[in-house]
Amino acid sequence: MTIEGLGLAHANVSILWLVAQLVNFVAGTITFIIAWIFIKKLPFKNDLLKLLAFALTALNPALIGINAQATNDTFCNTFFDIGTVLYLHFLQETKNRNFLLILLFTELGIVSKPHAWVTAIPFY
Repeated sequence: MTIEGLGLAHANVSILWLVAQLVNFVAGTITFIIAWIFIKKLPFKNDLLKLLAFALTALNPALIGINAQATNDTFCNTFFDIGTVLYLHFLQETKNRNFLLILLFTELGIVSKPHAWVTAIPFY
């Protein structure tokens, strides 16, 4: 979606910056949801340990800072987090659909930030 598609072609730069930060906030929220899903599926029975693991993720100052800025780092993280969870599903249940989804999300991560190849190599 472009700035023109959102009807913001003639908007103030401050508004555009705010919209970009809002988009990153949404992507960061998706990252936290994916992290929570991943942590809930861990084989530990101790719910306090799972809560502490999520708290370490959610309260990580570097991750909060990346998600608050208008950069492409958040999209790279989000796509690779989704790809990682799908990879774990693929290891448990090898289906072509899971493999294709892994490819899709790792490629989206690479498109959003080309140096993400370093993270994508283990998936291939």
